[in-house]
Amino acid sequence: MAPLEVTTVAGSGERGHLDGLCVAVKFSFPCGVTCDSVGNLVVVDNNSIRKVHANGAVTTLAGSPGLSDYQDGVGAAARFNGPQGLAADRFDNLYVADCENHCIRKITPDGIVTTLAGRAMMSR
Repeated sequence: MAPLEVTTVAGSGERGHLDGLCVAVKFSFPCGVTCDSVGNLVVVDNNSIRKVHANGAVTTLAGSPGLSDYQDGVGAAARFNGPQGLAADRFDNLYVADCENHCIRKITPDGIVTTLAGRAMMSR
C-alpha cells in the first residue's frame, strides 16, 4: 500500500477568520465540507459558510463568524447557530444542518439563505 500524503489546501494554521489566498487564510472551527459542481470546496466555519475556490482564494458566502443567531438573508446578513453538516446539489445550492437552530437551511449560488425545514427555537 502506497503511503498517503496530506496537504493543506487553504489556511495558515492560525485560528481566526480571514478570507484571502491559500496560506494567508484563517479558519476557526471548520467542521463540515462538501464540493460544488466545479470542484470548489465549501466549508462550515464558526457560524459562517466559506468557499475555497480552485485558485486557492477563500471567500465567505453566508453568515458572520462568531455571531450566532437565526436569520434568513443574503450573505453576511444571514445568521446561523452551530451549523455542521453540509451538502450541495447539481445546481450548486447548498444545504446546511443548522444544528442549534434545529433547521435545514438552503443557500443559493447567489448567497440567499432560506429555511427549508424546522424552526428556530430562540429563547428571547
